[in-house]
Amino acid sequence: MVHFSFLLVLLFLISVTNADIVGPADKAQESFVYRQHIFVIHRLLQKECPDLLRSKRQVADDTAMSLEVTKIVYDNLMETLRKCRLRESQKSAEKKPTTVSSSVPKDCQQLYESGERVSGVYSIDPFPEEMQPFPVWCDFFDGHGWTVFQKRFDGSLDFYRNWAEYQSGFGNAAKEYWLGLDKIYALTKSNQLLNIYVKASNGATRSGTWQTFFIRNETDNYTLTVNDAGYNGTLPSYSFSHHNGMAFSTKDKDNDVYPSNCAVNFHGAWWYSGCYRSNLNGKYGESDKPGIRWYEFSDELTETVMRVTKNADIVGPANQVQELFMYRQQIFAIHRLLQNECPDLARSKREVSDDTGMSLEVMKIVYGSLMETLKKCRLRESENGAEKKPIKVSSSVPKDCQQLYESGKRVSGVYSIDPLPQSMQPFPVWCDFFDGHGWTVFQKRFDGSLDFYCSWADYQSGFGNAAKEYWLGSSMVNEGSYNGMLASSMFSYHNGMPFSTKDKDNDVYGSKCAVYSHGGWWYRSCYRSNLNGKYNAGGDQGIQWVGFSDELTDTVMRVILEQKTSSVIMTTCNKVSWHIIHFYGLAWNKPGCFRYGVKANCMAVKPERLGEK
Repeated sequence: MVHFSFLLVLLFLISVTNADIVGPADKAQESFVYRQHIFVIHRLLQKECPDLLRSKRQVADDTAMSLEVTKIVYDNLMETLRKCRLRESQKSAEKKPTTVSSSVPKDCQQLYESGERVSGVYSIDPFPEEMQPFPVWCDFFDGHGWTVFQKRFDGSLDFYRNWAEYQSGFGNAAKEYWLGLDKIYALTKSNQLLNIYVKASNGATRSGTWQTFFIRNETDNYTLTVNDAGYNGTLPSYSFSHHNGMAFSTKDKDNDVYPSNCAVNFHGAWWYSGCYRSNLNGKYGESDKPGIRWYEFSDELTETVMRVTKNADIVGPANQVQELFMYRQQIFAIHRLLQNECPDLARSKREVSDDTGMSLEVMKIVYGSLMETLKKCRLRESENGAEKKPIKVSSSVPKDCQQLYESGKRVSGVYSIDPLPQSMQPFPVWCDFFDGHGWTVFQKRFDGSLDFYCSWADYQSGFGNAAKEYWLGSSMVNEGSYNGMLASSMFSYHNGMPFSTKDKDNDVYGSKCAVYSHGGWWYRSCYRSNLNGKYNAGGDQGIQWVGFSDELTDTVMRVILEQKTSSVIMTTCNKVSWHIIHFYGLAWNKPGCFRYGVKANCMAVKPERLGEK
């Protein structure tokens, strides 16, 4: 059979290579290869001949032995597999054996589909019209053929390389290597699953699989797209998805958002922001920040593997992934709204899960149907409350700060507004007048006089003093139906997430992000921005905007009613401030979820000091 013949050839190549092995690093590499093959053969026996299978404990013992003993175990397992397949072939002699096409496969998944099951080096050619075939390491497990684009296990290869080397690739696919950004781009033109495996210096291992992964081309500096939707695994996902939207950086090409070069500071090359939560191309054997690290798992990794395979659940070009992800998030958001407002009209969790596993076309139909259901829900609720008498309010109370601006107001300060007189009393807000607008401020911090580590009820109703520091209240902002989007990925990362506080945990992390980060926010797992964190705390509990500053001293969040515009201004401890104006469609929905459009235009304004406008 082809499988067995390939195994014999591979074993012969290993035996030939042994003549060149002279040092401990080479032995480590050879031992690693044998361990990988033992695990692969064990999985094959599990599927094909479970009666001949060794126990998991025996396999664990096998892979912990010396190199010489591991070789003997490998030979014994090879013989067991040969007997297994001989027995199976005798049972089905009439069936033709699987053969591999003589043409070069486009990836490791195609090899898997043609019958290959033994991990090793193969030649692939994703796009014959654009490039020549090239060698890669293929891992075959979990019903997939995984194309490995990064592999480290012994420190024999220096990963502190320049831009040109990271573009073209370096190393040896049979040992340690980086495939090359151009080749990774070619592989991820179609939607890919990403799997990352890491091993810490203490022997602990973790792995995780992301449903969406691709990079842009050279023109966009190989910008990374990855998200946690559908993530599965034991590796904390945020340490990688934190880098979503970032360009690749090397020691001679600085594309990060930090004042100095992160690649130089941390002896590597990565999709650095300012700077990292994972650094898998860092310095081998280094336990400090320049090392190979996964921020929420280990400060010193000894083995890493990054690999991709075809995502069978998503069909279409990579540029459809973001639209697909957006519709999934919208469906989940509407489902939560229906649960809260009209539970009798809400779909079951299983139905929602089925909805979000469909194709893009089907999800668009589901989204339209759910929107119609939400309209019926709200129409019914409004009819049920039609007999209620509206609150009488003086017509002189403006609905928002923009209306005050249009009436001639130009001095920023505290004013009373009433967005919806039928449903609430007037309430005080701080109005900022600048750039031809009246901005309604819903969050303001500048001196740390107010504690923002508050309960769910406090965040709903609001707290503080509009003339000083304050939070307007989620229910107040919702009633105003404010629109706008913070385009920066540091805020849009939180898209689709419900609000969380210390006493109401709505995030997707294993523990409470609000408690861990000492605030209240739309935490995911956990954050890229934390504007309600602890004042002057620094570190993970502080007021942060990842990629700009770890310690903010002034923050203002403000909106314009029905103008589809929002703004945020932040000032760091060294008095540098950054003001960004954003456009496009955010909708703030009860009980504090928000959603946004696919893309926004973002305009950076000249840095200013708070209150100078």
